[in-house]
Amino acid sequence: MRYLRHSAILLFLILAIVVGACGQDAGKAPSSAKSTPTTVAQGEPAAAPTDAPTMPAATAVPTQAPTTIPTKEAARGGGAKSAPTAAAEPTGEVEPEATTAPVAQKPGLPVRFLINTPKLKVDAAVEHVAYAPNSRAMDVPKKWENVAWFKPGYVPGMKGNSVIAGHLDSRTGPAVFADLEKIEIDDIVSVIDTKGKKTDFRVMKKQVYFDADAPLLDIFGPTEEAHLNLITCEGEFNQDTDRYDRKLVVFTEKVA
Repeated sequence: MRYLRHSAILLFLILAIVVGACGQDAGKAPSSAKSTPTTVAQGEPAAAPTDAPTMPAATAVPTQAPTTIPTKEAARGGGAKSAPTAAAEPTGEVEPEATTAPVAQKPGLPVRFLINTPKLKVDAAVEHVAYAPNSRAMDVPKKWENVAWFKPGYVPGMKGNSVIAGHLDSRTGPAVFADLEKIEIDDIVSVIDTKGKKTDFRVMKKQVYFDADAPLLDIFGPTEEAHLNLITCEGEFNQDTDRYDRKLVVFTEKVA
Protein backbone atom coordinates (compact mmCIF):
# COMPACT_ATOMS: atom_id res chain seq x y z
CA MET A 1 0.00 0.00 0.00
CA ARG A 2 2.90 2.38 0.71
CA TYR A 3 4.21 1.98 -2.82
CA LEU A 4 0.74 2.51 -4.27
CA ARG A 5 0.28 5.68 -2.25
CA HIS A 6 3.57 7.17 -3.34
CA SER A 7 3.10 6.04 -6.91
CA ALA A 8 -0.26 7.85 -6.89
CA ILE A 9 1.49 11.01 -5.73
CA LEU A 10 4.03 10.64 -8.48
CA LEU A 11 1.36 10.44 -11.17
CA PHE A 12 0.64 14.09 -10.43
CA LEU A 13 4.29 15.09 -10.72
CA ILE A 14 4.45 15.24 -14.53
CA LEU A 15 5.48 18.88 -14.31
CA ALA A 16 7.72 18.42 -11.29
CA ILE A 17 11.00 18.56 -13.16
CA VAL A 18 9.82 21.44 -15.35
CA VAL A 19 9.08 23.83 -12.51
CA GLY A 20 11.17 22.23 -9.78
CA ALA A 21 14.27 24.39 -9.93
CA CYS A 22 13.65 27.44 -12.12
CA GLY A 23 10.53 29.47 -11.38
CA GLN A 24 11.04 32.42 -13.69
CA ASP A 25 8.36 34.73 -15.00
CA ALA A 26 7.37 34.69 -18.67
CA GLY A 27 9.14 36.88 -21.19
CA LYS A 28 12.23 37.57 -19.13
CA ALA A 29 15.78 36.43 -19.77
CA PRO A 30 17.93 34.78 -17.11
CA SER A 31 20.38 36.55 -14.80
CA SER A 32 19.68 40.26 -14.98
CA ALA A 33 16.03 39.93 -16.08
CA LYS A 34 14.72 37.19 -13.77
CA SER A 35 11.79 37.72 -11.44
CA THR A 36 11.09 36.39 -7.98
CA PRO A 37 10.17 32.66 -7.96
CA THR A 38 6.65 31.54 -7.17
CA THR A 39 5.47 31.63 -3.58
CA VAL A 40 6.50 28.75 -1.37
CA ALA A 41 3.55 26.58 -0.39
CA GLN A 42 2.37 27.21 3.15
CA GLY A 43 1.61 24.64 5.83
CA GLU A 44 3.38 22.42 8.31
CA PRO A 45 6.05 19.99 7.05
CA ALA A 46 4.78 16.48 6.45
CA ALA A 47 5.21 14.21 9.41
CA ALA A 48 7.64 11.32 9.13
CA PRO A 49 6.09 7.88 8.82
CA THR A 50 4.81 6.40 12.07
CA ASP A 51 6.72 3.80 14.06
CA ALA A 52 6.34 0.15 13.26
CA PRO A 53 3.41 -1.45 15.13
CA THR A 54 4.27 -3.04 18.43
CA MET A 55 3.81 -6.73 19.06
CA PRO A 56 0.67 -7.67 21.03
CA ALA A 57 1.25 -8.43 24.67
CA ALA A 58 1.20 -12.08 25.68
CA THR A 59 -1.98 -13.18 27.46
CA ALA A 60 -1.91 -15.12 30.72
CA VAL A 61 -2.53 -18.87 30.41
CA PRO A 62 -5.48 -19.91 32.63
CA THR A 63 -4.54 -22.30 35.45
CA GLN A 64 -6.44 -25.49 36.18
CA ALA A 65 -8.82 -25.39 39.15
CA PRO A 66 -7.56 -27.41 42.17
CA THR A 67 -9.17 -30.80 42.62
CA THR A 68 -9.91 -32.69 45.83
CA ILE A 69 -8.94 -36.25 46.44
CA PRO A 70 -11.31 -38.31 48.68
CA THR A 71 -9.68 -39.82 51.77
CA LYS A 72 -10.74 -42.62 54.14
CA GLU A 73 -12.41 -40.01 56.34
CA ALA A 74 -14.48 -38.93 53.35
CA ALA A 75 -15.55 -42.53 52.77
CA ARG A 76 -16.68 -42.70 56.41
CA GLY A 77 -18.57 -39.47 56.01
CA GLY A 78 -15.87 -37.28 57.45
CA GLY A 79 -15.79 -35.00 54.41
CA ALA A 80 -13.29 -34.51 51.64
CA LYS A 81 -9.82 -33.24 52.26
CA SER A 82 -7.49 -31.62 49.74
CA ALA A 83 -4.33 -33.53 48.99
CA PRO A 84 -1.24 -31.66 50.10
CA THR A 85 0.76 -30.19 47.24
CA ALA A 86 4.48 -30.71 47.01
CA ALA A 87 6.70 -27.67 47.29
CA ALA A 88 8.32 -26.65 44.01
CA GLU A 89 11.88 -27.86 43.65
CA PRO A 90 14.38 -25.04 43.01
CA THR A 91 15.90 -25.46 39.56
CA GLY A 92 18.73 -22.99 39.91
CA GLU A 93 17.73 -21.48 36.55
CA VAL A 94 16.27 -18.01 36.11
CA GLU A 95 13.92 -17.26 33.23
CA PRO A 96 15.27 -14.37 31.13
CA GLU A 97 13.29 -11.18 31.34
CA ALA A 98 11.57 -10.00 28.19
CA THR A 99 13.45 -7.19 26.46
CA THR A 100 12.13 -4.55 24.12
CA ALA A 101 13.74 -4.39 20.68
CA PRO A 102 15.36 -1.02 19.96
CA VAL A 103 13.20 1.27 17.86
CA ALA A 104 14.87 2.99 14.90
CA GLN A 105 15.02 6.73 15.42
CA LYS A 106 13.20 8.80 12.83
CA PRO A 107 15.31 11.59 11.37
CA GLY A 108 14.19 15.14 11.96
CA LEU A 109 13.07 17.37 9.12
CA PRO A 110 15.85 19.06 7.12
CA VAL A 111 16.88 22.60 8.05
CA ARG A 112 20.31 22.99 6.41
CA PHE A 113 22.03 21.61 3.32
CA LEU A 114 25.81 21.43 2.91
CA ILE A 115 28.34 20.67 0.19
CA ASN A 116 32.01 21.11 1.03
CA THR A 117 34.37 19.93 -1.73
CA PRO A 118 37.42 21.57 -3.28
CA LYS A 119 35.31 22.63 -6.27
CA LEU A 120 31.95 23.34 -4.67
CA LYS A 121 30.81 25.07 -1.47
CA VAL A 122 27.16 25.27 -0.45
CA ASP A 123 25.73 26.13 2.96
CA ALA A 124 22.03 26.84 2.55
CA ALA A 125 18.85 26.96 4.57
CA VAL A 126 16.21 24.41 3.58
CA GLU A 127 12.70 25.59 2.78
CA HIS A 128 9.86 23.07 2.95
CA VAL A 129 7.73 23.21 -0.18
CA ALA A 130 4.89 21.22 -1.69
CA TYR A 131 3.23 21.88 -5.04
CA ALA A 132 3.43 25.09 -7.03
CA PRO A 133 0.19 27.12 -6.98
CA ASN A 134 -2.52 25.72 -9.25
CA SER A 135 -0.36 22.83 -10.42
CA ARG A 136 1.10 19.49 -9.46
CA ALA A 137 4.67 20.61 -10.01
CA MET A 138 7.17 20.80 -7.19
CA ASP A 139 7.42 24.37 -5.96
CA VAL A 140 10.71 26.27 -5.84
CA PRO A 141 12.64 28.05 -3.07
CA LYS A 142 11.37 31.47 -2.15
CA LYS A 143 14.91 32.80 -1.79
CA TRP A 144 17.62 32.37 -4.40
CA GLU A 145 20.21 31.45 -1.78
CA ASN A 146 18.05 28.68 -0.24
CA VAL A 147 17.25 25.17 -1.35
CA ALA A 148 13.82 23.53 -1.20
CA TRP A 149 12.87 20.07 0.11
CA PHE A 150 9.76 18.41 -1.38
CA LYS A 151 7.84 17.70 1.83
CA PRO A 152 5.05 15.50 0.34
CA GLY A 153 7.85 13.05 -0.53
CA TYR A 154 10.42 11.34 1.66
CA VAL A 155 12.43 12.73 4.57
CA PRO A 156 16.20 12.74 3.88
CA GLY A 157 17.73 9.77 5.68
CA MET A 158 14.69 7.52 5.45
CA LYS A 159 14.00 4.87 2.80
CA GLY A 160 12.89 6.45 -0.45
CA ASN A 161 13.97 9.18 -2.84
CA SER A 162 13.95 12.52 -1.06
CA VAL A 163 14.36 15.58 -3.31
CA ILE A 164 16.05 18.94 -2.81
CA ALA A 165 15.96 21.58 -5.56
CA GLY A 166 17.76 24.88 -5.99
CA HIS A 167 17.91 27.74 -8.48
CA LEU A 168 20.66 27.98 -11.07
CA ASP A 169 20.67 31.77 -11.29
CA SER A 170 18.79 34.85 -10.12
CA ARG A 171 17.99 38.42 -11.16
CA THR A 172 21.33 39.58 -9.83
CA GLY A 173 23.62 36.67 -10.69
CA PRO A 174 24.39 33.09 -9.65
CA ALA A 175 22.02 31.29 -7.27
CA VAL A 176 22.58 28.49 -4.77
CA PHE A 177 23.12 25.69 -7.32
CA ALA A 178 25.00 27.75 -9.93
CA ASP A 179 27.99 25.39 -9.70
CA LEU A 180 26.20 22.11 -9.04
CA GLU A 181 27.56 20.77 -12.35
CA LYS A 182 31.01 20.74 -10.72
CA ILE A 183 30.00 18.01 -8.28
CA GLU A 184 31.78 14.70 -8.83
CA ILE A 185 31.08 11.02 -8.20
CA ASP A 186 31.84 10.04 -4.56
CA ASP A 187 31.55 13.64 -3.34
CA ILE A 188 29.67 14.00 -0.07
CA VAL A 189 26.62 16.22 0.52
CA SER A 190 25.00 16.60 3.92
CA VAL A 191 21.68 17.46 5.51
CA ILE A 192 21.31 18.78 9.06
CA ASP A 193 17.91 18.12 10.60
CA THR A 194 15.82 19.73 13.33
CA LYS A 195 17.48 17.47 15.93
CA GLY A 196 20.92 18.76 14.98
CA LYS A 197 21.93 15.46 13.39
CA LYS A 198 23.99 15.53 10.19
CA THR A 199 23.30 12.84 7.60
CA ASP A 200 25.81 12.34 4.79
CA PHE A 201 25.05 11.21 1.24
CA ARG A 202 27.52 10.04 -1.40
CA VAL A 203 27.10 11.08 -5.05
CA MET A 204 26.42 8.02 -7.25
CA LYS A 205 25.82 9.71 -10.60
CA LYS A 206 24.67 12.90 -12.26
CA GLN A 207 22.59 13.18 -15.39
CA VAL A 208 21.11 15.92 -17.57
CA TYR A 209 17.58 15.30 -18.87
CA PHE A 210 15.27 17.08 -21.24
CA ASP A 211 12.10 17.83 -19.30
CA ALA A 212 9.99 15.26 -21.14
CA ASP A 213 12.59 12.53 -20.56
CA ALA A 214 13.15 12.93 -16.83
CA PRO A 215 12.52 9.60 -14.99
CA LEU A 216 10.14 10.80 -12.29
CA LEU A 217 9.95 7.47 -10.46
CA ASP A 218 13.74 7.28 -10.23
CA ILE A 219 13.85 10.81 -8.87
CA PHE A 220 10.79 10.96 -6.58
CA GLY A 221 9.71 7.33 -6.16
CA PRO A 222 9.99 4.71 -3.40
CA THR A 223 13.15 2.64 -2.86
CA GLU A 224 14.45 0.20 -0.27
CA GLU A 225 17.42 2.48 0.44
CA ALA A 226 17.71 6.10 1.56
CA HIS A 227 18.50 8.41 -1.35
CA LEU A 228 18.70 12.18 -1.77
CA ASN A 229 18.38 13.63 -5.28
CA LEU A 230 19.36 17.20 -6.17
CA ILE A 231 17.79 19.17 -9.03
CA THR A 232 18.62 22.41 -10.79
CA CYS A 233 18.16 23.93 -14.25
CA GLU A 234 20.48 23.22 -17.16
CA GLY A 235 20.68 23.78 -20.90
CA GLU A 236 19.30 26.60 -23.04
CA PHE A 237 16.93 29.26 -21.77
CA ASN A 238 13.78 29.49 -23.88
CA GLN A 239 12.31 33.00 -24.05
CA ASP A 240 8.95 31.70 -25.24
CA THR A 241 8.42 29.22 -22.41
CA ASP A 242 10.48 31.20 -19.88
CA ARG A 243 12.29 28.01 -18.89
CA TYR A 244 15.52 26.15 -19.34
CA ASP A 245 15.00 23.12 -21.54
CA ARG A 246 16.88 20.63 -19.37
CA LYS A 247 17.45 19.67 -15.74
CA LEU A 248 20.57 18.46 -13.99
CA VAL A 249 19.80 15.69 -11.50
CA VAL A 250 22.41 14.49 -8.99
CA PHE A 251 21.66 11.08 -7.47
CA THR A 252 23.07 10.30 -4.03
CA GLU A 253 22.77 7.51 -1.47
CA LYS A 254 22.98 7.64 2.33
CA VAL A 255 26.38 6.85 3.81
CA ALA A 256 26.02 3.92 6.20
